[in-house]
Amino acid sequence: MTVLQPFVSYTTKDAWTFSLNTASTYNWETTGWSVPINFTVAKLTTIHRQPITPSARIATGLTLGKTAPVAWVGG
Repeated sequence: MTVLQPFVSYTTKDAWTFSLNTASTYNWETTGWSVPINFTVAKLTTIHRQPITPSARIATGLTLGKTAPVAWVGG
């Protein structure tokens, strides 16, 4: 197995963060890929001087390989 975990994040001046990441795996025996895709939005804020970061995430995925045709999974 090989695992790749690229990610990118962008934070605005008013403390919103937008992130896109994956933890893709490649199986060398079946020559297949599993590519989960995650998009997250978060906002740094404070409640009673305590910083908190509520967030929301949308996840889906892609499966590629000899045993499975190109297909989106999850949602």
